[in-house]
Amino acid sequence: MTSAEAMKQLKELEIKRRQILQEEQDTSVFTVATSEIVENVRPEYDFKSTLISLEACENNIRELKHRLNVFNTTYMVPELGMTIDQVLVSMPMLSGEVNKLRNMAARLEKKRCSSYSARVGLIEYEYINYDRDQVKQEYDKKSKRLAEMQIALDKANTTVDIL
Repeated sequence: MTSAEAMKQLKELEIKRRQILQEEQDTSVFTVATSEIVENVRPEYDFKSTLISLEACENNIRELKHRLNVFNTTYMVPELGMTIDQVLVSMPMLSGEVNKLRNMAARLEKKRCSSYSARVGLIEYEYINYDRDQVKQEYDKKSKRLAEMQIALDKANTTVDIL
């Protein structure tokens, strides 16, 4: 089973768990009008079998999550030289850096500011204090790295069997 398959199975188990809990909530307590006979409106509910079903489902979830965690902390992604959990920590940081560089590269070298000073006859300009070409090169490099990380992670998640 691959990580992607395990995640799909986890999703299905979480749905099943929610269904068990919802069914229990719907059937463990019920309301009866004074004109009704209690036994005629009592929903079917078995505390013990519900408990067993819920525990089995939760055990499966726990075991599968553990297997995923072990896989994520031990499998070294060959293209990246990092374990999956290291990739999962690195990607958001790199994504933030890429976003910052994108914004820096998009700034004008000189931009007129509108402020109080402009209303009294002074014109102010905002200047960038860096080389835009250098920023664009770094943006291209880090964007490419981010894409490589995503592709390598996707490949590992869809082709490598978890422990």
